[in-house]
Amino acid sequence: MSPDESNFEDPFAEGDAARERARRRAEREAKRKQRDNRASLAERVSGAIDDATSRGREKIEQTRERARSPEPPSDGVEPPSFRRAPAAPAPEAGSPAPAADPPRRAAEVPPRTAASASAPPADASQAEPEPASEPPASATRAQRLSAEEAMPRRESMFRPRPTAPAVPPAFDTSEGDAVAPEPLNVPDSRRPAGESEEWAAMPAAEGSGSGGTRRPRPSTTSSGWTLWRRRLLAIGAVVLLVAGAAFAVDRVRGGDDTPAPAPVKNVKTTDVTIPEGLTSGEIADVAKKAGLKGDYAKAMKQAQKKFDVQKLGGPKDATLEGFLFPATYEVEKGAPVSNLVDKQLYEGFEPNFAQVNMSKAKKAGFSEFDVVTIASMIEREVQVPEEAKKVAAVIYNRIDAGMPLGIDATVRYAIGNNYSKALEPSDLEIDSPYNTYKYPGLPVGPISNPGLNSLQAAADPDNDDYLYYVVKPNTCPAKHFFTDSYDEFLAASDEYDAAQAAAGGKPNC
Repeated sequence: MSPDESNFEDPFAEGDAARERARRRAEREAKRKQRDNRASLAERVSGAIDDATSRGREKIEQTRERARSPEPPSDGVEPPSFRRAPAAPAPEAGSPAPAADPPRRAAEVPPRTAASASAPPADASQAEPEPASEPPASATRAQRLSAEEAMPRRESMFRPRPTAPAVPPAFDTSEGDAVAPEPLNVPDSRRPAGESEEWAAMPAAEGSGSGGTRRPRPSTTSSGWTLWRRRLLAIGAVVLLVAGAAFAVDRVRGGDDTPAPAPVKNVKTTDVTIPEGLTSGEIADVAKKAGLKGDYAKAMKQAQKKFDVQKLGGPKDATLEGFLFPATYEVEKGAPVSNLVDKQLYEGFEPNFAQVNMSKAKKAGFSEFDVVTIASMIEREVQVPEEAKKVAAVIYNRIDAGMPLGIDATVRYAIGNNYSKALEPSDLEIDSPYNTYKYPGLPVGPISNPGLNSLQAAADPDNDDYLYYVVKPNTCPAKHFFTDSYDEFLAASDEYDAAQAAAGGKPNC
């Protein structure tokens, strides 16, 4: 080791390095405070772009300065120049040629320390030096490194490598001035502390080749790739920031296609109760009293376009009478009356009629429309639910026998829903398709809107032979006397008429 090398002092001493780190830390803190004080997202994105650009430019300038003119040491002493080992002398005639070391690939060259890189390579003709002794503790760092370099290395480091073809030199230095190899440009984060300048001045790896001493190659250091990698990372970070900012702005401005949920308003509702057995006209009066808006009859005609009665076996001119299911419905106050009609059809009739067993009615030749018509008569004739299937049996038996039904409720529907007065003999002669005294079979349609009990009874009557039934006097609710004998029917009818006359012509209840 030369005196100049032993007296070499690192320009980036501990004090300078600490001051440099403090200066950079202060700059980073100042920039961070500026970023935190920015008011808008656009300023933050712009600041990130400016910071990335300035850092990239700073790194480029530092790389260029180190490559062009490395700074001399602070004491003015020039660092040792890079020297190339002289070529080995030609062997004398007749003497055996020395065996050349097998060529190594660039990736197989063992790592070199800063001291070994800066020390001049030994001459090929010089004898092999003796192993160096352990340096004293007071020796300088360069002396210790030099001594360690001279010590014998482990045998495992010199295991034979597979030979590779000789690589031709990238440029010739056999003639003219010797060209120093380009210094390695190692990032500061990977340099040992206090050796930044020594690492920056390290030559490219050397080894024995076909020409004796391997010639320096053009520098393929990682500085360029590191710089481009940092640029790509900075660009990627900026792209992510811009994309995130655009997404945030789009969400703030309402760019999301998903419609916002409608605000829930405080809706006031009311319960509308429809009793069983009412006609459509009577239901219209109930809807009007409940405060619903619109004409109930017009709402029925409008709903009939969607609810097809013909599919249930009804005639073309059939109305929705009989299908306006009686129940209690919750509707909005002041809502259109059509809301109530829809609820009666789709929330009332359809799910309830689905519970009706139509097997016996189908065997008797009745359709769904016929069952609703039979149930509407049962709803008006029966006040005790247990009698519903017996009245249905009377209707089935009389139709099967070809007898007119003779049900008073059909005549009352024909003359205008007169249920408060006794029928006159002239009423039984009215010419109406609903007059079951005059026309045999079922009336042309339902005469009321029945409930579930009447619908189930109409589809599944009792297996009785009854043909007649008469109201029992002084019963409330009214009960009936059932018989299959016409004489018994006449006697029961006379008893009922006498009781009614005694009561002043009023019904039982």
